[in-house]
Amino acid sequence: MKRRDFLLTLPLLVSVLKGCIKQGYTEVIYIDENRCVGCGECLDYCSYNAIYLPRKSSFYVVEEECVGCGLCQDVCDYDAIHVEQRGFDIDSPNCVGCGDCAKVCEGNAITFDPEYYHVRRGRCTGCGDCVDICQYNAISMVGSKAEINTSLCVKCGDCYNVCRYGAIEKAEAHIDQDKCTYCGNCYEVCKYNAVIKGTPAIMDKEKCTNCGKCYAVCPTGAIKGELFKAKILEDRCTACTSCISHCEFNAIKRIKK
Repeated sequence: MKRRDFLLTLPLLVSVLKGCIKQGYTEVIYIDENRCVGCGECLDYCSYNAIYLPRKSSFYVVEEECVGCGLCQDVCDYDAIHVEQRGFDIDSPNCVGCGDCAKVCEGNAITFDPEYYHVRRGRCTGCGDCVDICQYNAISMVGSKAEINTSLCVKCGDCYNVCRYGAIEKAEAHIDQDKCTYCGNCYEVCKYNAVIKGTPAIMDKEKCTNCGKCYAVCPTGAIKGELFKAKILEDRCTACTSCISHCEFNAIKRIKK
């Protein structure tokens, strides 16, 4: 296109641009406060000083709320968080296989093996102690041996505890670590102290850069902090989008205004 022809098209181009603005086609940069953790990473990539953050957020671990899942340790690039014993496990001697943990498990991570109580007939002496203690009439004598009706059994564990001969095999819970979401519900609901949770995360403040990754992945909200949120200074922002690609929390977006 010749220079003269281009100049002749300028009025039309200006008209189109004005129309776009009137119809709301101007793009601006926006920071989602629900996603922003105040890490300050975006500040380093804004050439126009168009992002304001009062100061970087700082984080710490509330030990009482930490379940020791270790997700924070996995995402920390600075070796600033350590978990000695990770996740949840079942303490076999205490577990009676009642099933309460499985009912509240968000990830369907708890299964039972064995699934039901049953009598080892080779060990049963027919003493009848299990029959006497069962409050649900789930155990009866068949000949000289005890037998458990699994449709009536509630897996309370009384028969297992009273049997002196190891003749009753109890149901027992198992946690699939690959499916566990570390919600902690199983730990809270267990009446038998059969669910063991991991040790609390320990944060090394000298190594911590307050990047906020641990805060973002903690499933129980055990990592807390003094949070500050970044915001865009619209009078300085050119919508160049450099900050967007450097935000690991997907908190910076380009929207039409």
